[in-house]
Amino acid sequence: MGENTGSDSVSVRSEVTGLGLDANSALKGSIEGLLKTDVFMKAVEGSSVAISITDLKANILYVNQAFMDVTGYSKEEVIGQNESILSNHTTPRLVYQTLWGRLGQKKPWVGVLLNQRKDGSQYLAELTVAPVLDESGESTHYL
Repeated sequence: MGENTGSDSVSVRSEVTGLGLDANSALKGSIEGLLKTDVFMKAVEGSSVAISITDLKANILYVNQAFMDVTGYSKEEVIGQNESILSNHTTPRLVYQTLWGRLGQKKPWVGVLLNQRKDGSQYLAELTVAPVLDESGESTHYL
């Protein structure tokens, strides 16, 4: 066995320290990601604007409290239902053709629809319907 010059222990210490920094960086990134998610969810849930997220067929996946307050529906009643649950069925077909045309171009649609609450009362909904795009620019959901 050769004489220990101490350089091996410095090398090992550097590698271990490097692993510790990598782990700390990863942990910090995870915590920052969780905080961003938490802040995002608090902002969406606390918003006074009614928000829903749907799949590409307009089936409701998520609604915030303001959505429930405006429509009178609970989350349990609307999750899985189509957004048409809110329709009063008097909106001209051209409005929906324009809306879906814009979404098909991956562009938002802005307009007003006469919607119906759970109790049957009607309300004007000033809407912005926007596609949610993935990394390749394809629509995955609507907001």
